[in-house]
Amino acid sequence: MALSKSKVDRLGERLREGSPTEEDLQVLETYKQSFGPAYESVLEKLRRRAVSVKGRPEKSTLSIVAKLRREKMRLARMQDIAGCRIVVNDIIEQNSLVEELKQDFPMAGVKDRRAVPSHGYRALHIIVKVFGKPVEIQIRSALQQLWAEI
Repeated sequence: MALSKSKVDRLGERLREGSPTEEDLQVLETYKQSFGPAYESVLEKLRRRAVSVKGRPEKSTLSIVAKLRREKMRLARMQDIAGCRIVVNDIIEQNSLVEELKQDFPMAGVKDRRAVPSHGYRALHIIVKVFGKPVEIQIRSALQQLWAEI
């Protein structure tokens, strides 16, 4: 079942307000699952690069609601419903991997949250679109990962 952006955004509004119905939660679950094929495709490309990847094919409902409330964004514009993280040794390796991934995903957007951290963490975020769905690839140095865990 394909949902229009306006239907997804109206669902997001009900989630933000705290008034979703059982049907809304089922629709959200279906929407989240629609990111699965894109996520798997991204993982396959990353694993070909022999990098160790951790991730999740879907953001939890609680995390989605918290982000909708915190950032006042539209659900259809949320770019990290599916995402993964790669931890590299240092910033040099981090920068190098970003350049390599920009070759694998030429239309990718890069957000550098090292100089201006978002919600307390520093990392490079690459947003790729596969099958029309955004997937976030977060790249952290070992030190950035340690700091985030603290």
